[in-house]
Amino acid sequence: MFEISDSENLLLSFPYELKDHRSLFLEELEPSKTADYLFQYGVFDIDTHDEIEAVKERMQRTQLVLHHLERKFPDCMHTFVRVLKISNQGYIISEILKRTNEKSLTPQGKNFYLSADQIIRL
Repeated sequence: MFEISDSENLLLSFPYELKDHRSLFLEELEPSKTADYLFQYGVFDIDTHDEIEAVKERMQRTQLVLHHLERKFPDCMHTFVRVLKISNQGYIISEILKRTNEKSLTPQGKNFYLSADQIIRL
């Protein structure tokens, strides 16, 4: 039903947590659209969806979406990535990949990440 690009497959194959990119999600995520799709695909139940939609402030709705997603991660990760894509929020995936790649190129103590090529050579 959905096609996932190579970039998204790369994202899905490397574990990360929502909190690692929380500021990006708070700035960019469209909470109502995301909650609608997550309800449609069974990640959120009707009570969770309605709780999110009852809040007037966008930032608070976004925080609630993230809160409920964090409770279901990593089980809902594939669906969440697909929801971002089909809801025209795929640019968030691109930005996560860009930031992850930048970190992997900058060895700095605990923030050092190995690239896929480096892992293969190990």
